[in-house]
Amino acid sequence: MRKRCLVLGILGMVMMSACSSPSKTNDQAQSVDSSQIAEDEQATTDSKEAVDSTSETKETNTEEASTVENTDQTATTEDYSDLENSNETSRSVTTEQGDVEPLIAKVLEGTGVDVLDIKDSVIADFDGDGSREGFVFIGGDIDEEWSTCLGQLYFVSDNGKEMLKDTNFVVNDGKIIQEFPVSDKTFIAVEEAYTTSSVSFLYYVENGECKDSYLSGIGGFYKPDFVDDYAISLSCYDMSFDYEEGKEDEGMYMGHTWKPYYFYYDEATGRFEEYVGKEISEEELNAACGFDLAGEIKAAGNQIDGILRRDNGIINVNYSYKTEYEGGSVSIQYSNVTFNEKTKEFVNVWGDGENTWENSNFGGTYLTAISIQ
Repeated sequence: MRKRCLVLGILGMVMMSACSSPSKTNDQAQSVDSSQIAEDEQATTDSKEAVDSTSETKETNTEEASTVENTDQTATTEDYSDLENSNETSRSVTTEQGDVEPLIAKVLEGTGVDVLDIKDSVIADFDGDGSREGFVFIGGDIDEEWSTCLGQLYFVSDNGKEMLKDTNFVVNDGKIIQEFPVSDKTFIAVEEAYTTSSVSFLYYVENGECKDSYLSGIGGFYKPDFVDDYAISLSCYDMSFDYEEGKEDEGMYMGHTWKPYYFYYDEATGRFEEYVGKEISEEELNAACGFDLAGEIKAAGNQIDGILRRDNGIINVNYSYKTEYEGGSVSIQYSNVTFNEKTKEFVNVWGDGENTWENSNFGGTYLTAISIQ
């Protein structure tokens, strides 16, 4: 779960912005509306480390090869001839001899950019064809306060290079490029940063070419700690709907929410597939939980709007609370419950240890699915 987004969520609940159509329409997919997200934070700090690749290093044949800035680990380098036929991932900017890694040198050609501006890189034979490929990030100083960095992401191979993204990127644990290895490939992910959320772009290599995953641009891709799956955090303004009696079509959705949707890697299709929600009854919900959850939700004055069961054991219960004010104003608050059938526990959204249905609310209304098929 993303602590950074959850903290921002506390502030985001008071943000006023219109959302697209009501998320009560659970039979259609919904992607991130970039118009709902604020402009990128672009402040920078002066936190650059120098890379030492001098001729003295070459002559003494030491192992003082420069490593990518802002990683949590110092990448160990192997002899280049060994790496050439290896599928082992390397984040080293230089070879053991102190030379700039050939694929990185190819990215730098004709750009006028110094090797010091290589903030992150991942080099490997991603598709197992005997030739290595690389994902290389060139950027400015990292903004330590917001954990972001302005720059460009490149894909490079023996066939040439191409720029994949030029934007403000999220820095996760010192790294900009994230790796998600699965059974037969490795997905590379980067996050485009916005003020209160982020959007992931996923890539993989096939036949020496960089391919863009169909999940790119939907939301923040990550691996949660409460299920054995992958997830996309969907940003939306759907926490409440306010309108004047008789003027529902002029109403406005408000309140920023971040809801996780769940995915698994399917080797048969070669991509991540979504755990699509299936409608179940209140009786089925109560049987899964072992008590009358539906009754408790309704006893608190709420209306149950739908119950979705997913094949990974997650059940999402959508409910709402309607308040009518003097003068004809109406406000509907949308909430949800997340129950894990496998652990027989509610997901503790805010991490305070309270395992209750009230505390498993990500806010807003869950859809059946968000992936674009």
